[in-house]
Amino acid sequence: MMKRSTAALLIFLVSPLGSVYGQSKSSLDSLDELALSRALLNDQQDRFGSLDSRLIEPLEQLADALMQLNQFDEAHTMLDRAMQIVRVEDGLYTEIQRPLLEKKIENFANRGDWDSARENMEHLLWLYTNKSSTNRSGIDRRSSGIVAMAPACCGRR
Repeated sequence: MMKRSTAALLIFLVSPLGSVYGQSKSSLDSLDELALSRALLNDQQDRFGSLDSRLIEPLEQLADALMQLNQFDEAHTMLDRAMQIVRVEDGLYTEIQRPLLEKKIENFANRGDWDSARENMEHLLWLYTNKSSTNRSGIDRRSSGIVAMAPACCGRR
């Protein structure tokens, strides 16, 4: 109950600040949703523990919301936490980490960190070729959009 009232208080406090600083209503709605998502994530972490697999989805959803608001560093932190949980629960080299790895690549590309995007793409390719039951054409189709965005200066082949 205390966490929910804390989340409500956060939302209440964030709302008036936006109008004072000239933020749009949709931006405020996003900030409200982020505050609520963070509060709910903290509540779940308190209930289940910091490495519980039930945190993966909320972490991923929070990362998606942060990426939409161009908060790529914090999104990276959320994706790293989710990856850590997956690796602890299922092992270092499992197929279940592929969607998170793809989001990390997208996040690196969004912030222009092409070297990290390429490193993670190489890891993703390795997962597909060595640890996956999926054929290689799946990775070729999925990665083509990210590869197309990479500038020529970063070793795009």
